[in-house]
Amino acid sequence: QALQKSLMSSFDFVIIGGGVGAGYLARDIAPTLAAEQKTLLIISSAPNSLTPMERPAVSKGSLIPAMTFLRNPMEDDGKKFPYVCKGADGPTMPPSWYEETEGVTFMGSTTCQSVDFDSKTLTLSSGEPVTFGKLVIATGSRARALDGCGAEGSTWDELHSEDIDEQFQLKDKNKWGFGSCHTIRDVGDSAKLVAAMERVEDDDQETCYWPIVVVGGGFIAMEVAASIASKAEDLHVTVVLSNEHFLGGGRGGKPGVFNKEMSEFYERQMCQRFGVRFARGYSVTGLWPTEEAGRYCSLDGPAMDLKKTRERQFDACPKQFTDCRGVILKNVNDETDNDIRLPARFVIFGVGEKPNSEFLGDSLAKVEGGYLKVNENCQTSVPDVYAIGDVAAMVGEDGEVVKTGHVDAARKMAAHVAGELTSEGGGSGYAETPYFYSSVMGLDLGWKFYGKCGEGCTIVTIGLTGWEAAEKASDVAWAAFYV
Repeated sequence: QALQKSLMSSFDFVIIGGGVGAGYLARDIAPTLAAEQKTLLIISSAPNSLTPMERPAVSKGSLIPAMTFLRNPMEDDGKKFPYVCKGADGPTMPPSWYEETEGVTFMGSTTCQSVDFDSKTLTLSSGEPVTFGKLVIATGSRARALDGCGAEGSTWDELHSEDIDEQFQLKDKNKWGFGSCHTIRDVGDSAKLVAAMERVEDDDQETCYWPIVVVGGGFIAMEVAASIASKAEDLHVTVVLSNEHFLGGGRGGKPGVFNKEMSEFYERQMCQRFGVRFARGYSVTGLWPTEEAGRYCSLDGPAMDLKKTRERQFDACPKQFTDCRGVILKNVNDETDNDIRLPARFVIFGVGEKPNSEFLGDSLAKVEGGYLKVNENCQTSVPDVYAIGDVAAMVGEDGEVVKTGHVDAARKMAAHVAGELTSEGGGSGYAETPYFYSSVMGLDLGWKFYGKCGEGCTIVTIGLTGWEAAEKASDVAWAAFYV
């Protein structure tokens, strides 16, 4: 059966991408494949042993050093690895599921180089053509970062092949120690970040007391900062926010997910319980080169609101540092205040995403940012071509763009498109209320949001006043409404 699958070059359905959306779509469409003798091909840049997994673990449990089974699908034959459906209802889907399920072919370590929509033909990285009846683009997105921060690219090979071997072990752990730069998007990133957390000084090296610097004010930065601070007590964390608060509104009056009261609830827990410090109103303009010494202003002061210091001397960087010795900051409210240095043990960027849609050129309609424009049935501007997950942005009849970069949206879009691809039809369209949830590891706190905070909305909270008096913050339950 595996040989027959490998020799096929024409499929009823093809999914480009090996993330959450691809896994759930495969699960939902599998019964139809068997019943109607149809075929599905999943093209993924990840290795064949890394079939679709539940991504929430990447920024939470995968960052606990002892939980190696959450970072390595080869450990114990992947029995504890969070493959798709491990974190939701349904059976676990390890690589063997794709091998044994009738009509399903998973092709790892492969990318799509181009698509001819007229002839419905893909050209793979191997040079082979593959024809399709209907196509689903589920290529997701990649993390944004500064130039020079980590490897460039959108595929597993581009991002990790130089650093991670076939057994998912780091080839050189020292490369990901002091002065390294990180983003967090997949288990390869988790492995590098844990190596940096575990790195200690050699006997002839001076002790490093500089903090881990987390750059970003979104939910990923919040999760990563809390995960590290709560599980690595000997490491200090400083968060750099270009806005005033986590998940707060942007400059120019753009509404946020949290208001000040809500943000401070989480920030004070992180500060008081784990010593996390916050630098508010600063953006990162570059990495601080390891060879650069001299007198510079830095940040210090109250943990909840670090402020600029007078100039002080920074001597030669310790020899164990690799990519940088910290970050260069500027005050977003004062353009002349643009030469502040913040030393860092290592740096993590959680500053947003870029959709992996460049390989399609201008062949499909896109919205601002490069996301693929889809309608209420997740259909793109080309017939028989769909897009789901982080690469897609739904545009309603009124022109409103709905973009929910969350695992829940990927799962539900996959379920809807499974109906669209089969004889069942997709019904009345994908019209889920935008839904977002997160949990902050170590704090035993989480939140769920429904809807969105549009222009002109006010966020009204109920039950949040007086939480400081509670014995445990996790005992506090409160609600917020977008009015």
